[in-house]
Amino acid sequence: MVVFIEPLGKPFAHLSVVKSLVYAEFKNNPKSKFIFKSTKEYFDSLPSDQKKILTFEKIVSRKMSICNIIDIVKIVIGTLIKYNKNKDLKVYLLFSKSYSNFILKLISLFFFKEKERVYILIHGELQNINLKGKFSFKLDGIVQRLLYWIDSKLVSNVKFVIISDFIFSKLIDCLGYNPSNIISLDLPYLYDDFTHKKLKDDNTLVISIVGVSSIAKNSHYLNFLAKKFENEIKNGSLMLCTSGRNDDVEFSKNINVLELNNKYLLPTEEYESRIQMSDLLIFFNDNNYNLVSSGSFFDCINYKKPLIAIITQQWKYNFDKYGNIGILCENLNKIYTHVDLILKNRSLLKDFDIELNNARLKTNTSSNWDKILTKLN
Repeated sequence: MVVFIEPLGKPFAHLSVVKSLVYAEFKNNPKSKFIFKSTKEYFDSLPSDQKKILTFEKIVSRKMSICNIIDIVKIVIGTLIKYNKNKDLKVYLLFSKSYSNFILKLISLFFFKEKERVYILIHGELQNINLKGKFSFKLDGIVQRLLYWIDSKLVSNVKFVIISDFIFSKLIDCLGYNPSNIISLDLPYLYDDFTHKKLKDDNTLVISIVGVSSIAKNSHYLNFLAKKFENEIKNGSLMLCTSGRNDDVEFSKNINVLELNNKYLLPTEEYESRIQMSDLLIFFNDNNYNLVSSGSFFDCINYKKPLIAIITQQWKYNFDKYGNIGILCENLNKIYTHVDLILKNRSLLKDFDIELNNARLKTNTSSNWDKILTKLN
């Protein structure tokens, strides 16, 4: 039996990761029973073909952080008690809180049975390990540092999973030791099967930021691009867009900013439409944003859109492993130069078609699902 728990996630959050894990587990043992415990809103955001194979158990998420911490621990322990008679029980905690993880780790050292395997996925919260920013972020980072030290010394059947070998290597550098009990893997992606089509006037070059915009990711640099190419934007030869939630950036009036209308994340169909209208996807994050794996990189591959980005260690790792699916630049001036060249010769983007197709073949879940389960069994 496999149980997936998403106690806090808003609809569509980390969906590409969740879809890939569900696919891999079902591919491995289609006769097994699959339980999905989440809010109704999150479950509804899953693909319809996956919902058919999952037995849904509703969770009511509370807003207060302290309540979330308690609820996560109760849900995991309750799941282990409820299904303790099932052989080879495997539980995926798809999103969590560092404090909950700390409590679960301590409890697992004394009470969890060996046959019960719990895998806790770690996402962007690893960035707090750097102990920068607000006090709450620093405190979270301190708890994580203590947690991973305990985890490396006292092994139990609660495992932490980092969705990137590169991020794991950066974590080792940051901690100063190898937390060898943590599982890391470059997760293959379950790509969408759709027709890649144009949804706009080909006379306009559309460049979009992918996913969530934030100061931490230097998304505000898009304003510099808007200033540099103000004339091209006004004459209609260039459009700059956002394609996801905006956390804390004030964008120029010359940028087409997506309105979420009180949604936490954009529904898949709307997000797909936003990316499909783009010719080039742009990134400005630097090496200070190095403990968060980039699902947006795989969105580029999914939608077969080349990228342009300021070069970082993570981008270089991805390009070396999966192919040159775009342009890496040393600085903003280099980005300006390449955008100017593409405006004058749109066919330059066609040069990345083969690399994008090859990257899709290398990273798709359907031909790599066994690699996931090799580490998660």
